[in-house]
Amino acid sequence: MREAAQYLIMLLALLTIQRPATATEPRLPEPVMAHVESQQRIFAGEFAVYAYCAEQYPHICGGNPTTKSGEPVTPGVTIAADPDVMPMGTRIYIDGIGERVVQDTGGAIRGRKIDLAVESHQEAVAWGVQHKGVWVCAN
Repeated sequence: MREAAQYLIMLLALLTIQRPATATEPRLPEPVMAHVESQQRIFAGEFAVYAYCAEQYPHICGGNPTTKSGEPVTPGVTIAADPDVMPMGTRIYIDGIGERVVQDTGGAIRGRKIDLAVESHQEAVAWGVQHKGVWVCAN
């Protein structure tokens, strides 16, 4: 199942690659993204990005210090995603946020949704939902 999901992600990425503009076509600006020469990123699409906090007490964000992968919830690293869309361990780049790793799943995280680990409950509530471009890091 994991191989099938990865295959579909790669196929989707290949189908969304744009051909270069010709002299008669205007060139659209590329999305803002930190570029690393040695790293290839494949556009996975636009995702709804929510936030959950790493605070460890029972509340709406969960308060569980351990992710589904067994790693601790780590702001700046951890995201939760639908494993049928982004398999566990996938490294992604989120436009305007940076690189993160799929280490968790969530009950409401299905399809093109991502749950981003942040430091505080207040930060998670203030985040709301934002729509961001997401790239799969191939290297």
